[in-house]
Amino acid sequence: MNRFISIGVLALVFAADRLRADDGVITVNHGHPVWALAFSPDGKLLVTGSRKDSKAPIWDVASGKEVGRFGPFQSGVFALAFAPDGKTLAVATGDGNVRLCDYPSGKVGAELVGIQLPIEALVFSKGGKSLVAGCNRRETIAMTELLHWHLKNAQVKSSRKIPSLMTTSLSLTTDGHVPVASTRLENGKIRHCTQLLDLATAKDRLSLGDWHAVGIAALPEGERLVAVVRPNAAVGDQCLVLWDYAQEQELCRVKWLVERVVSPVFSSDGRFVASHGQPVGSHDKIGSLRLWETLTGSEVFQFGIQWVDSVNAAFSLNSRMLACGGRDGTVRIWDFAKVFGDNDKVANLWSDLQSDDAKKALQAQWRLSADPANTVPELVRRLNSNLDRMMVDRLFADLENESFAVRSRSADTLTKWTPELLPMLLPIKKTEKTLEFQRRVDQLLSECRRREQLPENLWRFRAIAILEHINTKESRAELKRLAQDAPGTLLMSEARLALMRCAQFSK
Repeated sequence: MNRFISIGVLALVFAADRLRADDGVITVNHGHPVWALAFSPDGKLLVTGSRKDSKAPIWDVASGKEVGRFGPFQSGVFALAFAPDGKTLAVATGDGNVRLCDYPSGKVGAELVGIQLPIEALVFSKGGKSLVAGCNRRETIAMTELLHWHLKNAQVKSSRKIPSLMTTSLSLTTDGHVPVASTRLENGKIRHCTQLLDLATAKDRLSLGDWHAVGIAALPEGERLVAVVRPNAAVGDQCLVLWDYAQEQELCRVKWLVERVVSPVFSSDGRFVASHGQPVGSHDKIGSLRLWETLTGSEVFQFGIQWVDSVNAAFSLNSRMLACGGRDGTVRIWDFAKVFGDNDKVANLWSDLQSDDAKKALQAQWRLSADPANTVPELVRRLNSNLDRMMVDRLFADLENESFAVRSRSADTLTKWTPELLPMLLPIKKTEKTLEFQRRVDQLLSECRRREQLPENLWRFRAIAILEHINTKESRAELKRLAQDAPGTLLMSEARLALMRCAQFSK
């Protein structure tokens, strides 16, 4: 199940119309323009839907074979979402209602009465007890409308209407947070607005002001918001922003100056974004599907396609697979473990993990993930600090030396050891020391947090992804250590979120 769904305005058309498997890529043919995609929670099945087809085929991801169908749905399929247990598929149809279908029987069960307009986004709550839907009204007054159903009695739990001229991006999360990017008319002026709404309270959880976002999503477990924003009107002037809305602070920002990025779709772990766009200055209909690494903004791969009038893409819940559907009915499914993990040209995996070449780093991640017996002990060794603790303690003691020169020299030496120094800094900060000592510790903490996002330290975040992919007792133990040793840091937050996803996949 893709736990958040971005609404786009482009489609991907591929030339192939036959089943084939090549280098980890499966191609299937739905037979009608594909508007909706949903992976099962275990990533083994993919359901596709079309507004021009009354049936929703079920595909076996490994073989690309059709193994069943949901339906019929007389008004077509507009959006799809699997429940967390994989036993129920929610199907939004053209009449604005939602049907709950049983898997594997395919039997159509309860019908949720909706907005009487086509629903464009669906997501189940974390426990699967409720369902959230969103649509864009395009009547005399445009607006975005949201509905929240309680599945036990099929009744509407809450609703929300957002006046807007146009909603450029809408996504839904499992905890009731709704990131919305819209364009409004206020006092005769056009205003771009980006919000994070809380359906439970019907209030804004966070407003990000005048961001002109072309794509936005909150990560499934909450806390993080990731968006592609256009700070000004310049074509091609976009940047990706990672925002911690729990702490209300920006974590990182990466500029994308090469190509106009349109309708991005984010992976469930937030590490990657798939987008389709047209090269800057080009007026033809040839664009490309691209996969980007969010931490660096680096491109992993691109696939040339024809630019037509809609896009639909979805990541699997474990972010291992990406499916993309097109107007001619073809759907491509990339299995990253095979696409990037079977490359024999990868020579030095550990150095490639630190590379600023995102494709090379991703190849190293999947190759290392395939060898847990050797990879986990080596990651534990590399992620653990090799600093001399006695020397560090002596330098910390020198921060209170009577000599200003000694204090400054000690601070300079400690600064060179960031961010490895961070786990030792936090306990020291809690001790009662002089104001100057506390000031120097605060400076070191700030420097640690700055340096953890420098290119030479990004391998640590990729290491967390490897530990999550492996998901053994030993790898989870290392993730737990990282989550405890570095509180208040981006690395700790990544480790904690990875642990939460590991727990879900271990059930």
